Amino acid sequence: MDRNMKIGIVTFSNAHNYGAVLQAWSLQTYLEKLGYHAEIVNLRLTEIDRVYRIVGRPRDYETSRLSRMTYRMNMVKTRITDSEKYHRYHNFEHFINHVLHTTKKYNSIEELRNDTHLHYDILIAGSDQIWNSGIPNRIDSAYFLDFGGDNVKRISYAASIGATHIPEDEFELFRYHLKRFDYISVREVNAKESVEQLTEKPVALVADPTFLLEQKDFDQIKKDYKAKKKYIYVHNVHLNIEDEALDSVVVKLAEMTGLPIVSNRMDSTYPNEMKKFLSGKPEEFIGVIANAEYVVTNSFHATVFAITYHRNFITVPHYSNPDRMIYLLDILGLSSHLIDQGEKIPTDLETLCIDYEAVERKKGVMRSEAQAFLNDAIKGPKTCKVATRSQGNGRYYVKAKEQAVYRDDELLDILAPVFKKAIAGGGKCVLPIFSSVEASHYAITDDVSVIQQAMVPEFFETEFDAQLVSQIKELLEQDKPVVFVGNEYRIALLGKQINLDTPNLLTIEIPSAVFAKYRVLTEDINRMQDLYHDKLTGVEFTNQFRHDENQYLIYHFASGVSNVENIETAPLMQEAVRCVNHSNHDYERCEANMLIGRATDFTIAGEPVVSDGCIIQANDHTGMRWFDELRDCYIIDKSKMDLHHMVAKEFHFDQEKKK
Repeated sequence: MDRNMKIGIVTFSNAHNYGAVLQAWSLQTYLEKLGYHAEIVNLRLTEIDRVYRIVGRPRDYETSRLSRMTYRMNMVKTRITDSEKYHRYHNFEHFINHVLHTTKKYNSIEELRNDTHLHYDILIAGSDQIWNSGIPNRIDSAYFLDFGGDNVKRISYAASIGATHIPEDEFELFRYHLKRFDYISVREVNAKESVEQLTEKPVALVADPTFLLEQKDFDQIKKDYKAKKKYIYVHNVHLNIEDEALDSVVVKLAEMTGLPIVSNRMDSTYPNEMKKFLSGKPEEFIGVIANAEYVVTNSFHATVFAITYHRNFITVPHYSNPDRMIYLLDILGLSSHLIDQGEKIPTDLETLCIDYEAVERKKGVMRSEAQAFLNDAIKGPKTCKVATRSQGNGRYYVKAKEQAVYRDDELLDILAPVFKKAIAGGGKCVLPIFSSVEASHYAITDDVSVIQQAMVPEFFETEFDAQLVSQIKELLEQDKPVVFVGNEYRIALLGKQINLDTPNLLTIEIPSAVFAKYRVLTEDINRMQDLYHDKLTGVEFTNQFRHDENQYLIYHFASGVSNVENIETAPLMQEAVRCVNHSNHDYERCEANMLIGRATDFTIAGEPVVSDGCIIQANDHTGMRWFDELRDCYIIDKSKMDLHHMVAKEFHFDQEKKK
């Protein structure tokens, strides 16, 4: 064994959930017991952090001394007004940052890819629901270990999809990501069956990481829970959601035993409730279960620790996903302890007595199988030859050498050489175009002149349907190059249905400050036609004909008259911002489905981010390859400008009009 081997673990280690942090600790501790240097990759996705945040994000307050003071005052206020919430937050943060052995904080897959000092011999994904696209509202490639270089061995350990099956629209992404793994294991039967359909590699079924250890291992961190009398500990996995089945079991058991109740429910109190357990440390969570006379729970990990500490327990099947509870209790011979109504509790509680010697023998088999998988995977050869997606490092300030279109729009002139290259190779381009005053749509074309009608950035939602996706898939299957242009939300939706890393697919993100319903544009067009008593024939959204630092919205009428408005103050864009801020639910849905990090090959931004030119960011090797072949088409000056400034900077619309 190479004791210098370094292993990184990627899981939901920042979730303020007892099961999440204790399974992370269990896997890390087991690996350390074997002599390896194991650490948790401290991935802090905003979507997860915001669930547990008690005041605004600290980084929101880092801009000034006054703001930092405001942050501290808000923390003090929370400590006074909601002390349980305050202590729970700090207890979990202490465990995450001081009990777990973690790296520095990373906020995205992009940051992981860009850290040249992050080196591992092995990366392990798991456990927990890391392959559940509902957490954090998208498939996140970080949890498929899409970083770290091609020589790293990649293992999934007890990964969960968090559902009975993988959604069909995620098949392609799963197929692509699974190719990266050298060894795959999951923790549920349904997950094993689903994953096996999407990979030719063997998929092992292994126990949760907490089963890798024994009671004596958890005793090292357990903190005893002090109570004056015996008690029933009730653990509802949902702190603020009532579980009627759980409640009926608790009330009945309390009546039958006469024991008082300790509960973790925030919003209600049981009859005969002695005490609350609301803000306990993860170490105390083990203790409150270990010292209980009975445990009643709908939580998988509360069940696990009840079994680990040989407690009397009843598990109420979780109403949405009870499969892993059912499987666990079945394999351990404890199915009689799965009870979904109080009236179903046996009148003679002695019938629920547990032969823990028999249970420990069965647990020993589970533990041995899980340990064997991990040991074989760690010591086994690297089997995967699929390269990881590598972050590109090409960021340039560019100007077009020649004007390619009649519109004074630098962005379109930058795109034209890309389109010409794709078309010359027998391919096609996909982009949003302003087709008429009634509607716009995504066009698939091999005609460069169509770029004249392009609506980039895509301020208004154009038609994007299943037929379009089918056409793109057909072209890619024919090995034809396809250039897809859209904002990050469009590309994220495309990525839900097509593998964005398909070799012949080039994706170009044009950041968009707004993404409003098309009806906003239609209503404005009607307004302009009524105002000028003329038929509108076209709209240009980002014209720069004055060659200053501004962009202009130009309305073209049938009579030949044109109306020019500054895009920052144009009523159309004001209304677009208002609709996005207040009523555009589809925008929010798209935002929730975004793939983390730069999922695109290129990001290109013009005004208002930069004046007199564009910034091109090549985000991966595909983007770099295309840019290298096209660099002669541009006047290039490497920029030191950070990409996040480019993407984050938005149009400075008048704030009063926004409101």
